[in-house]
Amino acid sequence: MDYVSNSLTEPLDIDAVLALCRLVVGRYVTRNVIPDRDAQDVEMAVIEKYLMKKDKIMQAFGGRSSLRTYLIAVLNRMCCEIIRSDSRHWYSVRSEEHVGLEVCDDNYTDTSLLIRSEVKQLEQLLRNMKSDGAKTQLMACYYYHLPIKAEDIESWAPGSSEKIIGLLQRDDKTSKGELFVRLALAVNHVENKNIKPDAVRMWFNKQMNILLQGLNGNKMACHTRETLVLLIERLPPVSVSFVHSIIVFLFIIDLMPKL
Repeated sequence: MDYVSNSLTEPLDIDAVLALCRLVVGRYVTRNVIPDRDAQDVEMAVIEKYLMKKDKIMQAFGGRSSLRTYLIAVLNRMCCEIIRSDSRHWYSVRSEEHVGLEVCDDNYTDTSLLIRSEVKQLEQLLRNMKSDGAKTQLMACYYYHLPIKAEDIESWAPGSSEKIIGLLQRDDKTSKGELFVRLALAVNHVENKNIKPDAVRMWFNKQMNILLQGLNGNKMACHTRETLVLLIERLPPVSVSFVHSIIVFLFIIDLMPKL
């Protein structure tokens, strides 16, 4: 089984963990769950909890997600614990700690980070996008540095996995602009078009917004790009046979006489 190597294996230093902590805490500040004046105190409290349990947390990391997204889930849980414990200033955040993320016990196990129903909902949304679903999933995996399997490429571009893997090589120094240049090369190869990188970027952002709207449509969730990426990581490979059946169906429709 071929992979485009996108996994993070090196431990994050404390500055990187602090940046993730600020990201997590910032979400609660934006939603007025944490007062802005207390944000720094919460960040320091979360970091203190992390450092106390760092060895245990790292031992529990199973490698199913990237280390970065795993730590976001852990820090999110710790932040919720701190908010709940300080009832003098803040409201309960019982609903917040289940927004796309779930750490079930004190072991911070990697196997229960995401709610299965949320993953299934995302999977259905991608299916509803028909042939664009596999394309969107592949682009998201590439852009967010997630593992890409050859089967995922075959779902979008049958017979082109080797070529696409070559086009989508990247490293830690690859800029965001270069990512869309390479994605444009892949799209143009598969679809025989001449699309510019900016057009690919706009299309990708539109698709991601559509997925977020679908996930948040029942008003019971408040997914962001970060939690959407966590869900994408847990998606099963797109069924090649399902995508092929969609392509055949669209081809037949195109051949039908217009009424």
